[in-house]
Amino acid sequence: MLQVACSKRSLLPAREVCLHGYGARNYRSNKVEDPVELSCMALAQGKQRWLIFTIDCIGMDRLDCAQAYKKIAQACDVGFPNILICCSHTHFAPAAENIGVTVPGGEMELGIYRGDQEFLDSLLQNMQEAAEEALASLRNASVEYVVIPLPAVAFNRRTINKSDKLVSTNYTYPKNPDEYHFQNWDDNMSVWRFRHEDETLAILTRFSCHPVTGGSLGSEYISGDYPYHFRRSVEELFGCPAFFMLGAAGDVVPMQRQGQSRQDLGEIMARSIRLNERRFRKIADFSLQAEYVTLPMRLRLEVDRKGFQLEYEELLKQARQSETLMPEFVTASSDMLQLLRYPENEVELPLQIVKFGDHVLVAMPFECLSSIGRKLQAQVDNAILVSISGGYQGYLPLQEEYAQLGYECSRNHFKPDAGDRFVAAAVAKIKELGF
Repeated sequence: MLQVACSKRSLLPAREVCLHGYGARNYRSNKVEDPVELSCMALAQGKQRWLIFTIDCIGMDRLDCAQAYKKIAQACDVGFPNILICCSHTHFAPAAENIGVTVPGGEMELGIYRGDQEFLDSLLQNMQEAAEEALASLRNASVEYVVIPLPAVAFNRRTINKSDKLVSTNYTYPKNPDEYHFQNWDDNMSVWRFRHEDETLAILTRFSCHPVTGGSLGSEYISGDYPYHFRRSVEELFGCPAFFMLGAAGDVVPMQRQGQSRQDLGEIMARSIRLNERRFRKIADFSLQAEYVTLPMRLRLEVDRKGFQLEYEELLKQARQSETLMPEFVTASSDMLQLLRYPENEVELPLQIVKFGDHVLVAMPFECLSSIGRKLQAQVDNAILVSISGGYQGYLPLQEEYAQLGYECSRNHFKPDAGDRFVAAAVAKIKELGF
């Protein structure tokens, strides 16, 4: 018998903090437009227990996830890989990681600011407390599933120029759409509903769209973006907590941005679930099993680190003396942040595989492009990709996409074969496990 329980915690800071998601931010903020939260779902079956965390933040570094696993295991006796940490990737939430300030004229001086340890400590403590609360209130549950297409709410921003077949990154829907080919994206919303008799205990959703919808007040305002409004709408419509996992959204952005678009998208998702209630099908003999592999990955950026540090410091000095934006300093800052994140040129990264009833959740610690999800599902039709899970290590394209250029490829941290290797490892592990 499956048992389920839920809990949540606010992540709103009591002080000014750095927000993560846009490089132009050169200030701290405690202004709030919408809540940011973490939610925990505890699941138990026999003697095994699992925890799913969904968190309103840009992402958690793999080392911070490792701290969370250890802390929760000590307190709750549930450890990795039975803990799945899924970040929404909202661009309007407090940051725990290092921040680079590259745009002059703000309250923060140009340079790199080390991670906010106070916020990270609070986040980890909230995760532990939420896990303890959920595990203490488990109830018998059945599971139902439906997949709902939502084709008209987002688009693939890696648009292909008809003239030269190369990528132009359109962060908003282009005014001249006839000049581009629009690539496919995963418009399916996967929905699991957990029920106790006639009561809905929780709704878990995976959807592929960058949480960069924006609001009415400005980028200095904290917000869980459309995933928050989705959760709020589910609570209003179904009277239960909702959980949001991000799919292959590295190149997918909302069709409409700013204004009421957050609310619109979140409510469309929730109301689509209500409109499709008759299509839910119960998963017979729902079972859970979590496994993982680690993959050695090599950085694209291979430099003499001491020499690069000196170059960066000289550019920083010049940038602080200048009153205008220095593009070469912006690039150097991005590279410096990458080197700080990875002290060595090779790093081990996790890949989680979770048998989740009739499906297999494939959790990757990247902003996965749509092509990653397509390639995975072409080889394992019951696989469902979950991005920015167990870490946040930048974009993950397929190697074939580098020839088309584009922002997501130029800002990838690892060698161009990284995406193909992750998909191959996932397929091999799923077949080995018989999922």
